[in-house]
Amino acid sequence: MNDTGQLNGPLRLVRSDDGLRVVGRRCPEAHHTTAYADFVCPDCGRRLEEAVFGPAGVVWSYTTITTPAPGRTPPFTLAYVDLADGPRILCDVPAAAVPTVAVGQRISVVEVDGRPAIAEEVSR
Repeated sequence: MNDTGQLNGPLRLVRSDDGLRVVGRRCPEAHHTTAYADFVCPDCGRRLEEAVFGPAGVVWSYTTITTPAPGRTPPFTLAYVDLADGPRILCDVPAAAVPTVAVGQRISVVEVDGRPAIAEEVSR
């Protein structure tokens, strides 16, 4: 895997042979997962271990933003994605995918303009 560095705040992404993955942490006891640099499990207090998640996930929710934001031109769409084996992360929805994005849709996470984004549908 090649580390792409810190992207989109504390979220860290790496490339692998099967796609983009999110570097986060997992509790070996309570199985709590996070995409951020937490070190202690909020469920049991144990130290979290580094883990890599993705690239497959399911759209949990999405919204289109119509007001300006730094570095963004409205309208733009964001989606929360539950990674199949880990935490929920916030992803961009590319303009071409906006008409077809749906809650419950199985997707793959890719990198677009240095940020995680949803890609083609994996299966319905």
